[in-house]
Amino acid sequence: MKIKLLATGLMLFCFMQTNLQASPHNPRLPTIKTMLAISGKITSQTGEPIPGVSVVLKGTTTGGISDVDGFYNINTPEKEGVLIFSFVGYKTQEVPFKNTPVVDIVLEASEESLDEVVVVGYGTAKRGNIANSVSSISGEDLADRPLNRIENAFSGQLAGVYAQTVNGEPGAEMQIRVRGTGSINAANEPLYVVDGVPVDNLRGINPNDVQSIDVLKDAAAAAIYGSRGSNGVVLVTTKKGKKGKPRLSFTSYIGVQRLESSIDMLSAPDWVQMRRESIDEAWVARGQTLNPKKDYKATDSQEFRAAELAVNPWATPSLSISNLIYDPKWAYGEDSMTYLNWQKEMFRDAPMKYNQLGVSGGTDDLTYNISTSLLDQDGIAVGTNLKRANLRANFEAKIANRFKFGLMLAPSVEWSNTGRVDGKDNTAMVAIQMPPIVDKEAGKYTGAMPYGSYAWSGRYQNPIANMERSKFEARRYRINSNAYLHVDLVKGLQAQFLTALDYNYYTDLRFTPTSAIRDWATTVEGAATTARRDQNWSNRFLFLGVLNYK
Repeated sequence: MKIKLLATGLMLFCFMQTNLQASPHNPRLPTIKTMLAISGKITSQTGEPIPGVSVVLKGTTTGGISDVDGFYNINTPEKEGVLIFSFVGYKTQEVPFKNTPVVDIVLEASEESLDEVVVVGYGTAKRGNIANSVSSISGEDLADRPLNRIENAFSGQLAGVYAQTVNGEPGAEMQIRVRGTGSINAANEPLYVVDGVPVDNLRGINPNDVQSIDVLKDAAAAAIYGSRGSNGVVLVTTKKGKKGKPRLSFTSYIGVQRLESSIDMLSAPDWVQMRRESIDEAWVARGQTLNPKKDYKATDSQEFRAAELAVNPWATPSLSISNLIYDPKWAYGEDSMTYLNWQKEMFRDAPMKYNQLGVSGGTDDLTYNISTSLLDQDGIAVGTNLKRANLRANFEAKIANRFKFGLMLAPSVEWSNTGRVDGKDNTAMVAIQMPPIVDKEAGKYTGAMPYGSYAWSGRYQNPIANMERSKFEARRYRINSNAYLHVDLVKGLQAQFLTALDYNYYTDLRFTPTSAIRDWATTVEGAATTARRDQNWSNRFLFLGVLNYK
């Protein structure tokens, strides 16, 4: 067969050589177009990279999108043409090219975006009137996206702002960096300010309650907020009521989360072959250790080995004996064994449901905006889930002609069953180390009560039993509220007073039963069960007084 394949390959190679050496005027010779690779960097007028810019070859569907650093690359069969660059908030530009491998471009902000009002420190300004580096995203942009947490709004939407998930658990906080990492051992998180109040994180904020997000990225942030703003400042402004009849809004969506990719592991037959080779090596080494004259060979039959070891090959041997003799069930494949893909057993298609109900309106003297939401999200790992309930109420009232009073109340509650998945020696890592073959009666619960470990694969803690039987339940309660008073003292001079509270209470309950541990068979039931309860709470108060003169 090898000779036949080699001959066929040589014939094919000769045929290709003959055709390639044919006359260039031969009409039967196909025309082969070489692809032109075009790359470049897209920046704003302030020099910041712009991610998410659409790059398309005019008149075709060939194109790409710039990455988080503003770089793009496309392959086109055309040697010349026109590239179209487009992004929300910037003017669409067409750039011609002719056999050019690098095309860099600076996008200009559109006139509409220059008229946008952005939050800068303790006030607001038109984008076209400020020299500071500010990136913004509006609530309208968020409304079109099914976001389960506000941090997801940063991904690919704000130039110079990088957001990534460092933990796969539902509800886990995201890592946000403004213009990269500034320190190796100090904190790199930006300062978060919600409705003028600095907070530790954005947990518990419903994305549908957000009016705008503005990110201060240059030294102006530190000028206003001091050293806390050295890593940038994220300013979140929530929605307030507007004059008019009551308006009722309802938002609902259902989604499914799925593991993006799994790790390629040995198939069951490949794993059996690997174990056979290691058992043969151990058998030969045993003969050399016991007596150099004992000529144990890798080809020795299993009956001979069983006789030498004085064991019944069909009985479940001890772990030490299983390293010297095959499992006779291997010869019968899935008729006598269960083949398992542990990643499929560990991860699932996880549903996510979200519902939000709100009402807003007001008169000349009083406006209000009240919103409540409920998120129910299962994790892709079995045994994990998250539920979150939010309420946010904003009221603003005019008292006489010179006084304006505002009140915001935002309690939130989270219930989660997470943990024990990510990290070294946790269940995700254990799952990919599990053997793809187990005893038929034990199935995916091999090694967990009431089943023992598969003798030919060693001792282990069953990841499925650990996730299903143990509990890592957390409860998080948060109240974020503030009240403010604006007083017009004289024409152009206004005094602003604000008081705020950020209350956090967190409990963590952990329970692991003996039935889920590795050594349950040698332990009295309940003797190795562990339980733990942690709790912490914090109160942060803010009192602020500001004089504004225009």
